[in-house]
Amino acid sequence: MNVGDSTRAGLQAALEAWAGDPVLAAPLADSARAFLVLDGMATTILHASPAAVPFRDAVADEVGRLSPGLAGQIRAVSG
Repeated sequence: MNVGDSTRAGLQAALEAWAGDPVLAAPLADSARAFLVLDGMATTILHASPAAVPFRDAVADEVGRLSPGLAGQIRAVSG
């Protein structure tokens, strides 16, 4: 996925902060756990853990964009 330098830097900072969080640290460090980080509009996958790569590849295009329908469903349930 191609994200801009500022997005990449912000994502790296967020992942580092989450790694220091007592609730998130263990799940994020577990290579068997699958997690995705989406952009604020839930239209693009910015990061996929190694375990989530097959799912990312199934639901997103080559640059990480989700279909409009799936993005809308995610926004609908995210409140």
